[in-house]
Amino acid sequence: MSKIGHQIRGFTLIETCVALIIFLSVVSLSSYQFNDTRDALLAGQFFQNFEREVKIQQQRAMILGKTTAIQYSNRSFLFMEGNTAKRMPLPKNVSLLVTTFVEFRFKGWTGNTNTTMTLPFSWSEGGKTKRVTYTFKFGSGNFEKHVP
Repeated sequence: MSKIGHQIRGFTLIETCVALIIFLSVVSLSSYQFNDTRDALLAGQFFQNFEREVKIQQQRAMILGKTTAIQYSNRSFLFMEGNTAKRMPLPKNVSLLVTTFVEFRFKGWTGNTNTTMTLPFSWSEGGKTKRVTYTFKFGSGNFEKHVP
């Protein structure tokens, strides 16, 4: 009985380690880019929702004749109408650059003519700090968005 020898060729340990290092570096770079993109999308979504909610609060006060309020504390905005409140937390990468408690009330039927509220925000995106300042003009229901 004779044995026929088969020689099996494979990768050496060094070749396997080099291939693994290349693979892990590609995966880590793409996940880093994914985190930056996710943070930018979260900040953008927050600002869109915030703008919409402020306009809704003012319109409810004017149309329904009720007093509504917007408060900021503990990294969250509260949009209040009567006994109900809607909470909107800031994303982790977004900061409000006002150190004091912020509150504004819309008085029913009045529209709060000639009243403004300025809120400066900053957020990190791709390792850079970006800023935006909102100036809400409650008499008209419009706002100005200033990005330096």
